[in-house]
Order: sequence, then C-alpha cells, then structure tokens
Amino acid sequence: MKKVLVLEDEASIRGFIVINLRRAGYDVIEAESGEEALERLRENPDARVALLGIMFPCSWLLFQYGYKAGTNAAHHILAGGLKDRITQAAGVVGLVVVGAITASYTSVNLGLVYQQGEMQLSLADSISSMMMPKLPVLLMAFLSYYLMVIRKWSVQKMMILLLAVSVLGYFTTVLAV
Repeated sequence: MKKVLVLEDEASIRGFIVINLRRAGYDVIEAESGEEALERLRENPDARVALLGIMFPCSWLLFQYGYKAGTNAAHHILAGGLKDRITQAAGVVGLVVVGAITASYTSVNLGLVYQQGEMQLSLADSISSMMMPKLPVLLMAFLSYYLMVIRKWSVQKMMILLLAVSVLGYFTTVLAV
C-alpha cells in the first residue's frame, strides 16, 4: 500500500482529504505543522507523496485575484469619472434630506392681513393652510441659494441680509412673531 503524507493546518480540510485518500486505498500519514511533517517523514521514509498546505495555494490565488479585481475597480471608478458622479449624487441626496429637515423645523410667519371695515382676512393663514404651507420657507431657501451660489455672497452677507429682513419684517408687520 502506498503511503501519502498530508500536511494541512486546517483540521476539517485535513480530515476531508484523509478520508478520501483512505477510501481510495492509500495509507495516510497526517501532520498539522511543518515540524510534525518532517518528523513523520523520518519515521516513514517509504512515503511516496506529500500533499502540503492544500488551502494555502488556493487562498493565495484568491487573494491575488481579489487584489487585482479591487485595483482594477478602483482604477475604473477613479479614471471613468464614476467617483465624481457618485459624490455628486450623494451630495444631492444629502441636500434633499437637509432641505426636508429644515422645512419641517423652520417657519416663516407672514403677518399679511387684508382689512376692510370690521372684516379682517389673514392672507398668511390662507396661503399656509390652503395652498402650500411651506411656500415662504421654500422661497427663502431659493433666495438664499441664489445669493450664495449664483451671486457668490458670503455667509456674513447672508446673515446680515436675513437679520435686516427679520427686523424690517417685524416692524412693518409683514412678518409675524
């Protein structure tokens, strides 16, 4: 009967190989480490075949394949402009989320009132409740975007403008508290 030395540190893999070799009619010598394999070879000089580290070459090849696939993907993403498109799309999604959160927590209260005799009609309530409840917030957001992005206003200029609009709106009753 031919003797086969199997060196594998993974017990489950070694057991699978040993079972199949024994079924095929081989006398199998097992070793878990390199030192143990050398010792078994000294004890069994008639061993003809040695299977060494079955999973190491497979894992090394898979690692190399993964490394090459990863570098190719990174090169494709960086060279093809995909990174810029993904970044831009993420920025748009972020702005939409921030805009939705801002709209739900922000309000612009209009103090517009139409009065004729004793009858008073609040235009702000009509606009807010009937048509578009967050229309003033949307208009302020568009104005801020236009001034900061298109007209290149600084944050300080925007803060001064919003403060001035707030103060003037309060004293002219166009904006309500």
